[in-house]
Amino acid sequence: MACKILMTTIIGIKTNVDDEAVILASDTQMNYFDEDDNVIAKRPMLKMINGDFWALAYSGADTNELRSFYNKLRNPNDKRYKNFGKEKLAEIMIKAITKKRFYEINELNAKYIREGGDLESADEFLMAVNKPKVDIFHIDVFGNLKNSENGNYLVLGSGKGEAEKYIEECIEGETFDSYNINIESAIGLCAGALKKASYDIFSGGPMDLVVVRSDRVYSYGEKIKNSLKMAEIKVLEEIVKDVKKNNS
Repeated sequence: MACKILMTTIIGIKTNVDDEAVILASDTQMNYFDEDDNVIAKRPMLKMINGDFWALAYSGADTNELRSFYNKLRNPNDKRYKNFGKEKLAEIMIKAITKKRFYEINELNAKYIREGGDLESADEFLMAVNKPKVDIFHIDVFGNLKNSENGNYLVLGSGKGEAEKYIEECIEGETFDSYNINIESAIGLCAGALKKASYDIFSGGPMDLVVVRSDRVYSYGEKIKNSLKMAEIKVLEEIVKDVKKNNS
């Protein structure tokens, strides 16, 4: 039976000039593996979700428990979730940020491992927030929140090596100034790093993008996906016109 593992590339970059913000970006490819770890299928999938003051992106196993967890965060007022709601969700998020521990993610992975999953494919996250301040965290498989150790950026997933190499080369080569990263340059870094990481066979698809600013959270994944579809349709229409013109 095929299993679904989200080998991916997720990038988070925090600005340090102009408007305070965190840019979260990811690829949108889901991989299906057989029991011998061979890729047998791929499909598109958005890997990031966001709320009023937070955004999460994950890398790891795509399990039913993870989907339920994501659905609960997306729809906290759903009647299926008793004693929950937007206020309870906000409390959980603030507690995780304050305590530097996301207990629900620890429980999520503990259940995955108890049911036969391995630690290597357990779920890790990047989390961007604007409460109590604009910040970004790596949430490890045990639910611990950690800040970046190498500047203003964090990278997760199977494309991590190529993405980090690209960002470091851009900074060292002075294509980007690490002391002058604004929203525009952060988006540029994310886009370039994802393109570089697309050489990883487990990453791919259009970019998903979330911008967490001090005032609100902006999600652009669907806009990017739809823009690419429209661009393809337009090109195909132009091709058909060109073919008809040449045959007339």
